[in-house]
Amino acid sequence: MITLRDVSVNNLKNLSIDIPQNKVVVFTGVSGSGKSSLVMDTIGVEGQRAMNKTYPLYLQNLMPQYEPANVGEITHLTPVIMMGQESLSRNSRSTVGTITELASMFRLLFSRMGQPSAGPSSAYSFNHPMGMCPECSGLGNKMALDIDRIIDWDLTLNEGAITFTPFSKRNWQWKIYANSGKFDLDKPLKDYSPEEKELLLYGKGFKVEVAKEGSYYTGSGVDYEGIVDRFNRLYLHRNQAKLSKSVRKEVEEAVSSQKCPVCHGKRLNEAALSSLINEKNIADYFDMDGETLIAEVETIEGTLVKGLLKEIKAILQRIIDLGMGYLHLGRNSDTLSGGELQRLKLIQQLGSNLSGLTYIFDEPTRSLHAKDVQNIQQHLFQLRDKGNTVLVVEHNLQMIQDADWIIELGPAAGEQGGEIIFEGTFDALLNQDTPTSRAFKQKVTLNGGAKEAETLLTVESQPVHNLKAFKVHIPANALTALVGVSGSGKSTFIKEIVMQQYPDFNYIDQQPIGSNSRSTIATYTGVMDSIRDIYSKVNKVKKGWFSSNAEGACPHCQGKGVIQPDMAFADKVTMVCDSCHGTRYREEVLQYSFKGYTIVDVLKMTANEAMRLFADYPAIEGRLQLLMDTGMGYLRLGQSTDQLSGGERQRLKLASQLNSRASVFILDEPSAGLHISDLEQLMKLFNKMLSQGHTLILIEHQLQIIAQADWIIELGPGGGNQGGELVFMGTPVEMLDFSASPTGSCLKNYVGIQIEEGQ
Repeated sequence: MITLRDVSVNNLKNLSIDIPQNKVVVFTGVSGSGKSSLVMDTIGVEGQRAMNKTYPLYLQNLMPQYEPANVGEITHLTPVIMMGQESLSRNSRSTVGTITELASMFRLLFSRMGQPSAGPSSAYSFNHPMGMCPECSGLGNKMALDIDRIIDWDLTLNEGAITFTPFSKRNWQWKIYANSGKFDLDKPLKDYSPEEKELLLYGKGFKVEVAKEGSYYTGSGVDYEGIVDRFNRLYLHRNQAKLSKSVRKEVEEAVSSQKCPVCHGKRLNEAALSSLINEKNIADYFDMDGETLIAEVETIEGTLVKGLLKEIKAILQRIIDLGMGYLHLGRNSDTLSGGELQRLKLIQQLGSNLSGLTYIFDEPTRSLHAKDVQNIQQHLFQLRDKGNTVLVVEHNLQMIQDADWIIELGPAAGEQGGEIIFEGTFDALLNQDTPTSRAFKQKVTLNGGAKEAETLLTVESQPVHNLKAFKVHIPANALTALVGVSGSGKSTFIKEIVMQQYPDFNYIDQQPIGSNSRSTIATYTGVMDSIRDIYSKVNKVKKGWFSSNAEGACPHCQGKGVIQPDMAFADKVTMVCDSCHGTRYREEVLQYSFKGYTIVDVLKMTANEAMRLFADYPAIEGRLQLLMDTGMGYLRLGQSTDQLSGGERQRLKLASQLNSRASVFILDEPSAGLHISDLEQLMKLFNKMLSQGHTLILIEHQLQIIAQADWIIELGPGGGNQGGELVFMGTPVEMLDFSASPTGSCLKNYVGIQIEEGQ
């Protein structure tokens, strides 16, 4: 047993527990009940601290510094490998190959066997100056201005032919072209001669006198620069972060990505692309899908790289086993679905041959279709069978049912949680009365038909990525679930088709919220601004006095509430600031109040309590109501977002964005990180939104929500090039009788006997 005594991390209430080793142990409970506090912040942190202590001091100082967990005793803990919920990078330099480390292995392979050799392994990297294409810097594409997007050729310069705002008639840069004396300002641009068009777009070599508001460029004047060259220099080839939000949006709309004319999208320079193995360069290998690539690797022979080839094949086989054999190594991470990223993140650990370790996984089935969960389960049990302990924080019912041992925390969330309410086998769980046991025993509500509604949208899909051409209808004032296995094309359909044809949506994506010690419930939801306004007006002092990031901040801890002294090689230590006693504010701020409460008192209140205090302030009341609608009225306004669970962060994100006036909401996996009992609260929120006239489109894997949807659209049947087709469109009841639906078969298993009873 891993033995823990007197654990008081976050909301854990001085609990003690014995956890069996060499088992798959699932920790479950409502969102915010303390699962991550126990598994990640206690067992995980203490395990990694103990491992780090085995290294020399100079190495320890280079490693992540963990503060000792608030635990009385922990024994029989083996070395820990921890996989949290941190998202993998989604950017143009991150690919399937870099995520799985196969790119590094192939670079090493080519540095040993490629003919002619381009040099060391870095010479085959599109992320290294030695290997990247000099024209596109290893991106494979170049952003270029589409001139037709900023010029209306039917108009004259005086009529506003240049539509890009900084160059438009009401802005001074327009005068560079108007004052040049080279153009007829009242002639449509389409009637310009080829020479005039060339001069307008690419001309240079002379000066123009231009009046700029309040000053004049006279004498030598301003260098004339054609529209394309000026746009590229000032707006495309500069740090986009320095542009205003509105201009940046215009720039994004005016440019398009085009394949690099030098490397033709291969990302690498000529030397790297000229180096071959079996008459193929490294880019050729990266263009193959996993199934094709593993067969190709089998044909490579070489004693020097025998071990390397074996490892490459092992990783490729795991990718195939996890249902992603359709992916090719060169595919950018920003084109992958959440489920694909989640499985790729697990690739390295799931194939480990080590034993005697404690593996910790935080919601490994997050973003996965029910069909994909079985593959993850198989690999987790393989880790156990190699002699390891596997601890899993999980909400998935199948994972809970198949676990060797189950530990449930609760009974509720936040301060009402933090206790062990069950530990034992699945059969024993069914004989208890806990939120999880009730979830297994509750009857499933199956929606029999869509609400009567006029069709809101008729969406016609065009071939994009793996999507095929098809047409779907989405009913108004109803909840539509967009389903399908991971990689089937759901996110592409929403972003590239639906939102392009109908841009007036509030889209709430999967990106995690920012979480740090300075971000609180009050600041994230936006109520803090309104609260500071009230305190400022009532007390007739500057608003900044009520901010822990401005004048009101405690000067000793700079508004952090804690002090972290430099302990050199000793353990990291965090102490409550002895000046403000953790309040974050300077003492002078506490003389100001509202209805008898200081700003510190308000930040200690729960959302429920604050609702009563600010009942006469609709801006605050409305935002706090959304917290309660998402089941988080127990959260205190001053609580840091870095102390929240994954499920709480997911709901906080929803609560912060659901006050939009948009009539149509698209939500990407809103159930992620939530216990099945939390889904009831989520469905109440959705039904409230529907009653207010909203239309909801959910990308979703959670079967309980799919069962209650008014309308279902399924893409698939597989992922990647095996997906992208319209598999099913209809109601949940109709889906059960549709044998070609992968989601339908999972839904049928989930609903089970309840269907026979007419439920």
